[in-house]
Amino acid sequence: MEFMKNKIAISLSTILVLLTISAYSNSFESIFSGHWAEKHIEPDFYETYFEKHVSSLQSEFLLNGAITKGDFYSILGCLTQETVTIPLTEEEKNKPLLRKTAVMWLINAIEDEERKVVYDEKENMFIDIKGLEKSEKESVLRAHSIGLINGYSERIFAPNDKVTYAQAMILMQRLNNKIMITENTIPFVTIETIQEHTARQEGLFVSEKEDKIIITVVQRFNTSGYQLEVANIVKLGDAKYAISLNITKPDPKHMVLQVISFVRTTIEIDKKHVDSNYTFEVLNLPKGVER
Repeated sequence: MEFMKNKIAISLSTILVLLTISAYSNSFESIFSGHWAEKHIEPDFYETYFEKHVSSLQSEFLLNGAITKGDFYSILGCLTQETVTIPLTEEEKNKPLLRKTAVMWLINAIEDEERKVVYDEKENMFIDIKGLEKSEKESVLRAHSIGLINGYSERIFAPNDKVTYAQAMILMQRLNNKIMITENTIPFVTIETIQEHTARQEGLFVSEKEDKIIITVVQRFNTSGYQLEVANIVKLGDAKYAISLNITKPDPKHMVLQVISFVRTTIEIDKKHVDSNYTFEVLNLPKGVER
């Protein structure tokens, strides 16, 4: 009898160990440890949208392996909170996804949220997309114009390469950020942007004027010629708002003054668009910018 109790105890212990190993094998740490994508993926995003798809795959094999069309499309539907009818046969669902196809699906999803993405074909830097179909080429240009995709280099996109699981996670996370920004963006009006050479305090300054909130961002630069603008304002949570900036370096073809300069940009927000006890922060305000 004692032997049976010990045997049962050992069996239960073995099951618990196996369950623990199984649960850990899919954890963010075990999957991403030492992989280049580790610093690009948020653990919560992986756990929410990808963890259930990797139960039988491990580490390098998973992250560097090609994602299937079926997996990518089903995750895309979950991400956009829509019931997606996959127009693929069972055989097609198991085929690897190409980069040009992934981009078409992504841009279709984001254009459902933001209507049409405007792009300038003259800004096309990729030399290997000229032979693509018109819809494929336009999708690549649209996605690149809003920072949804990058090439392998400035000139190479590699449209016919397979999308790896690691690349798919990064693409999906970027899409998720675009959708979140669309849903939570706060409208504003730029009042003025001024470049000065008089010393000023850098930072974020907030005041009120009647039914408006006035926000000024001041940034120091080491030369003249920099441009600074507010890109968007996004609600992060209850009464918390994040300001993103666009900073453009001087044109290298133009001469600039080698003097400290300050760029001051001021925007205006209607109070009705924010909570009464609001707080603002700048997400990407650098402490001085080097050329």
